[in-house]
Amino acid sequence: MSDIKPASANNELASVTGMLEKQAFSEQDYSPTHFQRLRYLISLVRRLSAKQSIPQSAATLFQCNEERFYAFADFSSLAFDWLTTDDRRSLLETVAPLMSMGTAQFALSLLESDIPLSLLNNCADTIPEELQQYLPEKRCFDARARNETQNPVKKLPSRRAIERRWQAFLVKHGID
Repeated sequence: MSDIKPASANNELASVTGMLEKQAFSEQDYSPTHFQRLRYLISLVRRLSAKQSIPQSAATLFQCNEERFYAFADFSSLAFDWLTTDDRRSLLETVAPLMSMGTAQFALSLLESDIPLSLLNNCADTIPEELQQYLPEKRCFDARARNETQNPVKKLPSRRAIERRWQAFLVKHGID
């Protein structure tokens, strides 16, 4: 630990960290809104980094260039907990400017960023409650219904096809 040089956080990140800390450790008026927004934005950035091309307005929204976005793709499959401190800091610095926005401004910025609505609606497990009223295409929150539409049931083979496979199995293994 003593060999690691400390990295200074930018002012926006320090402000967001302070806000989240106050929210987490305050005994009154706890609201998960900020944590939901943070989780959503991190997921959105990670999904964007996996895309072939990133809309210029999205890069402007997050105040970073495409090269930095694509650097996130290197660790997009890792859980946040498994990222290095530098990777976490980089992700948090990218989303920090959007954390301090008001709800309406935040939603409008996302909608004007040319990020596809399908990505905005499906980039995270849950859409923050504050955003749900602003996104035009709300997705189905019932996991069973979502799975049924995404994974159609395969048609079962006919009885005759199963009997042929069974006979082939018996012949292959020399069982009579």
